[in-house]
Amino acid sequence: MAFKFLTWLVRLARGAAEVCAPVAHCCVCGAPLTEAEMSVCRLCLDRLPATSFETWPQNPVMTRMEGRAKLLSAFSCFYFHKGETLRRLIHQFKYKDDRNVARDLGREMGRRAAHTGFTDSYDALIPVPLHRRRLSERGYNQSHVLALGIADVTGLPVMTDVLIRSRATPTQTHLSADQRYLNVHGVFALGKGAKRAAGLRLLLVDDVFTTGATCEACLEKLAEIEGASLGLATLGYAST
Repeated sequence: MAFKFLTWLVRLARGAAEVCAPVAHCCVCGAPLTEAEMSVCRLCLDRLPATSFETWPQNPVMTRMEGRAKLLSAFSCFYFHKGETLRRLIHQFKYKDDRNVARDLGREMGRRAAHTGFTDSYDALIPVPLHRRRLSERGYNQSHVLALGIADVTGLPVMTDVLIRSRATPTQTHLSADQRYLNVHGVFALGKGAKRAAGLRLLLVDDVFTTGATCEACLEKLAEIEGASLGLATLGYAST
């Protein structure tokens, strides 16, 4: 009887504590989050399909960008497949205003890249920019939040004024590879921070590598910066 009463008191105390200081829960499995986790728990991050491209110098991203951009290195963190958890998480941070998901995933990118020394080759992070109209609608740039997550782990600065999107374009989602290239060709420009990036090793950050059209257009413009060396890091990799 005394044990049951004690158990009841413990449950009551826990319930009261949650009311006073609500516990955040993983957006995937519902488990309580630790202080170090913002939206996705460690177990769910470990269950995502890692590519290990950061350990593989001539990985599929490098192969598919060959002849399109001169890169120091490149990697995608996870395989991206329709209907799977990563796709749902990306949808959540792109369209449901949950930037904490992107920050957690960016930190995971940073952890995996830093563990192998991949990020040691770079001086700064450059997020793929949104057009100001899209930025105003969404309230934030998901690639910027991913880059902030990488920065949390690596300490690399995030430079948001080096590359800008000078023209709004339709979504790439339902376009063919050729249409994607034409859709983003010439829409990026160098910003006022480009002079500060001269001679630096710049790591471009994006959410999903599909055909590489957006990354190619960004890297083509960044290559105009005097003495800059370039790399690429994306959260997801979609094989075509």
